[in-house]
Amino acid sequence: MNLFCYIPVTILSLGLSITFTSKFGDKFMYQHSMKHQMKCDNYTKSFIIIWLIK
Repeated sequence: MNLFCYIPVTILSLGLSITFTSKFGDKFMYQHSMKHQMKCDNYTKSFIIIWLIK
């Protein structure tokens, strides 16, 4: 995860936009998050806590 701290925001946003609009993003990431919303909510809460600490 520390790798994301060193990647410029433009490159990171481009990579994430390509990932989420691809078939991989639809099939695995989006469908998984719809089936496991509680798990995704926990990940989001954890991410926010980590972000606020830094």
